[in-house]
Amino acid sequence: MVAERLRRNERSGRLVPDEPPDVVFEVRIAEGAEAERLRVEQARVLWEVMEWVAQRRSMHGQDHAA
Repeated sequence: MVAERLRRNERSGRLVPDEPPDVVFEVRIAEGAEAERLRVEQARVLWEVMEWVAQRRSMHGQDHAA
């Protein structure tokens, strides 16, 4: 693993990566039972990511809910 360069965010004071991470993804076409399993797994992962984002926003006072 390559050492990650960090810088201090001027606004938050937190250490953040100097550059955005690389993203690699693979597209698979699935049918039948495999497609259903992947659909359920993807939905679960997206739900978890959205929960994480909402919690982080709320922890840092960025939640704009009324």
